[in-house]
Amino acid sequence: MPTINGRACVANGTPVDKVFSDGKQVYGRNYIQNSDNYLIGAGKQQDIIGDISNNTLNKLRCKQVTISVDVDYTNARHEVGQPCRVGIEFAVAHESSPRQYIGAWKNTTAGESFSGRISQTMTFKDEPIISSSAQIWVYEQDAFDTVSMGRPKLEIGTTFTDWTPAPEDVI
Repeated sequence: MPTINGRACVANGTPVDKVFSDGKQVYGRNYIQNSDNYLIGAGKQQDIIGDISNNTLNKLRCKQVTISVDVDYTNARHEVGQPCRVGIEFAVAHESSPRQYIGAWKNTTAGESFSGRISQTMTFKDEPIISSSAQIWVYEQDAFDTVSMGRPKLEIGTTFTDWTPAPEDVI
């Protein structure tokens, strides 16, 4: 029987990918290590807030995954000609095709404030991964009065669940 210890879910010492309760997914394994981090500032910043190995990424080939991140900002201020969004992204290089970007973005509206988790679901290509940025970047491509983004999570499936650390970070 899987046990959720408040941080990760394991069964017989092995991380579990998903847990369901009453037909609803309540837990998804986080594949991003070192993800208990936040970028805090006032805008136009980027930083690394987690990492993922090529070995782990190759295990996700052909799988649908959902990436999510906590976002909290006040008073988005747009500058002409500049992207107006916040989000998370990393790049994966495959043997014979262009780079694949895995990320989630939220377009902002001038004067808007937001607090919540943003997510995006996509499918990893069915090709060996030869390299990745290996680091999970968050980006603020706008100006804000205040902004924080953090606790990224990459999980198998189309549902994002509350943040939990990667099992490797707590076992």
